[in-house]
Amino acid sequence: MMIDQPAPIAPEPAPKRKPPVSHIPRALAELKRRGYVAAVVERRAWLNTTVDLFGCLDIVGVHLGHGILGVQVTVGGAHAEHLRKMLGEPRLAAWLRAGGRAALWSYAKRGPLQHYELREQVILIGDMGVEAGPALDSPRKLAARERAQAKRAQTRLRLSPPPTLH
Repeated sequence: MMIDQPAPIAPEPAPKRKPPVSHIPRALAELKRRGYVAAVVERRAWLNTTVDLFGCLDIVGVHLGHGILGVQVTVGGAHAEHLRKMLGEPRLAAWLRAGGRAALWSYAKRGPLQHYELREQVILIGDMGVEAGPALDSPRKLAARERAQAKRAQTRLRLSPPPTLH
C-alpha cells in the first residue's frame, strides 16, 4: 500500500528588484507637449554613472518663442539636493548669463491614484551663489590672468609720483 506524500514545495523565487525609474522620457514628453524640440544631453561615463551637461543639465530644449531651456530631472525626494547642486555650479551661472534658461523638474507620486506629478522650479541668475567668469577658465588662463594683474600693479607703483615731504 502506497501512502500519498505531499509534493515537495519549491522555494519561492527572490523578489525582483525594480530597476530605478528614469523620469527623462516623462520630461521629454512634457517638453514636446509644450512645443520644445528637446534632446538628452547627459551621457553615461561608466556602468551606473552619468555626466550632466555643465554639471547639472539632463535635457536641453529649444522653443522659438521661449528660447533655450536646460532641465535637470530628478525624483521628488532629491529635489532640494539637486537644487543646491545647481545653485553652486559656476557653469550654470555662465549658461544663464549667456541667455539660457534653467529649471529643476522633479517627479513624485501623489494623490489617491499615485500618479507622477511634476514639480517645476525655475532657476534665475539672482538665485545663484556663484559668479560666472574666472571660475570657468582653465588653471593656465587663471595663472596668466594673475601674472597680468601683478604686472599692472607693479607698473602703477612705478608710475605713481613719489610722496612729498612738508
